[in-house]
Amino acid sequence: MDLVVLLDKMSTDIKSLSYNEKMLGCLIVTILAMVIVFTVLVLLMFIVKTMKNFANKPKKEEVIVKTKAVEEVVEEVEADDKELVAIISAAVAASLNTSTSKIIVKRIERLSEDPAWAQAGRIEQMGLSK
Repeated sequence: MDLVVLLDKMSTDIKSLSYNEKMLGCLIVTILAMVIVFTVLVLLMFIVKTMKNFANKPKKEEVIVKTKAVEEVVEEVEADDKELVAIISAAVAASLNTSTSKIIVKRIERLSEDPAWAQAGRIEQMGLSK
């Protein structure tokens, strides 16, 4: 018996079919349903991956905010202490993943000594702790 005819008979008059025809029809319906479900799941998987790629583009504004925050933490030193300026600029360059030639140190000043909880809060707000 043709599968299309069998499925048509199942939808109209199932009592006229034999036990084997009923089992074959049920098996066909089950396999067809599973194929449809897995096709939709694969389609949803690709949609989610595509959305994830669009949502994870880095924002340029965040990089600017982080660089300003790093500049505030830099300590005050005397103008003639070039070694300390080089060390601080190298640390800032390492944290920004860039070279020291792209960083210009305009001013270095010491921040006031704050309590440990204030420093921890500041670090948390800058996003440096994970």
